[in-house]
Amino acid sequence: MSGVLPSEELPSFFKALAEMGAKPRKSLRVRRDLAPEVRTRWTAEKFATVGIPIEERVSWYDSGYFFDLAKMEPHPSRHPAIASGLVFIQEAGAMEVVPALGVEPEHLVLDLCAAPGAKATHLGEYLGSAGWLVANEPDRFRAKLLDVILARHGISNSTVYNLEPRQLVEEHEGVFDRVLVDAPCSGESLFAKRTEKRSDVSDKEVGRCALRQSAILGNAWRMLAPGGKLVYSTCAYSRGENEEVVAELLASHLDARLLREQRRFPHRDGVPGGYFAVLEKAAIELVDRAVRRARLEEAVRMRGSKGLVRDRGFRWNGEVDAYARVMDRRETSFGGEEIELDLPSAERFLSGEGIPSHGSDSFVFLWEGERLAGGKGAEIYYPRGKLR
Repeated sequence: MSGVLPSEELPSFFKALAEMGAKPRKSLRVRRDLAPEVRTRWTAEKFATVGIPIEERVSWYDSGYFFDLAKMEPHPSRHPAIASGLVFIQEAGAMEVVPALGVEPEHLVLDLCAAPGAKATHLGEYLGSAGWLVANEPDRFRAKLLDVILARHGISNSTVYNLEPRQLVEEHEGVFDRVLVDAPCSGESLFAKRTEKRSDVSDKEVGRCALRQSAILGNAWRMLAPGGKLVYSTCAYSRGENEEVVAELLASHLDARLLREQRRFPHRDGVPGGYFAVLEKAAIELVDRAVRRARLEEAVRMRGSKGLVRDRGFRWNGEVDAYARVMDRRETSFGGEEIELDLPSAERFLSGEGIPSHGSDSFVFLWEGERLAGGKGAEIYYPRGKLR
C-alpha cells in the first residue's frame, strides 16, 4: 500500500479496513429506469415499511443507500423488492462505475466479465428497447447465475455468453458503443470482509492478475467502436492491477485517451474501495450504428449455440425463455392477467406457500407495480422454471 497511499494515511487505512471487517456496510441501489413517481416514492420511510432499514444515502449515487442487512426482513433470498428487480444489493463503491460510461438508450453495450450481474443490470437500466447488452462470463456456473439475474431484472434485450474474451474478438471487432471491463483481480478490497483473504494475495498473484487483465483489456479495446468509451475497473488496491494496466494500453494504442481515473478507500469513503478508469477511442473511420448492429446480429446467428446461454427471449437451444419475457420491463402488450400482490402475499408466494389463484392462461404477479414473476397455465416461472 506504500505505493498507493501517502505514508501518513496508512495507519488510518488499516484501521478502517479492520473496522469494516468487524462490521461490514451493506448498500443497495434502486433501479433507475422506474417511472419517476415510483422511484421517488422509495424513501427511507417507505423502505422501513417493507423491512429494509435504511441508514443513509450513498453520496456519489442518488439512488444508492446503505442499509442494515442483519435487520432486513424477510431475508434477501426471498424479499420481493429483490425478487422483482426493484432494488439490487451492490457495493456502494461500485455504483459510480456504470454511470461513468455514459450509456444511452440506443447503444450497443458489452460487459465482458459480467458475473454476478450487479453492473450488468445497472447497464441494462440505461438501455431502451433499441439498445442491446451483450453480457459475457467465462465461468459456466457464474454465467448461468448472471442469466437469471438479468432476466429477473427485466433486461431481456441482452445476450448472455459463456466464453473467454479472446473468443469474441474476431466477430465483434469495432462493434460496441460502450464496453465495461470489470476485470478479474486479486480482490484486495475483500480484505475488508474476509480477514483470511489478507494472507492469500502475494506479489506473484498480483503479477499474474495484471498479465491476465492486460490481455482482457486489449481484447476489449478491439471490440470498442471508434468514438466509443470503455471503463476498466477492479476491486484491487495495487497500482500493478490498475494504473499500470491502463498505462500499458495507452502506450500501445495511439487511438486511446484517458478521460478519468477514480479510486475509493475505506478510510476516505467508508467503503471497501476499488478503482476505475474511463478511456475513449479516437473517432476515426466511424461506422454507422445500424451497420454495427447488423454485424452483431450476424455474429450471434453464426455462432449459434456455442458458448450461448440466452439470446434475448430465447434459451441457448432455441426454446422460448418464458421467465425472461414475462419479466421484460419494456413489454407493453403483455395481453394476460396481471395480479397485484401486497407484501405478505408476496412473501408467501416466494416461499412457495399459498400461491394466489389465477384465472387466465397467461399471468404476471406484480408487487409495488413491478413484475415479480409470471407464468402460463399451471406453470409459474420463478426464477427459472416452476416454483412448485
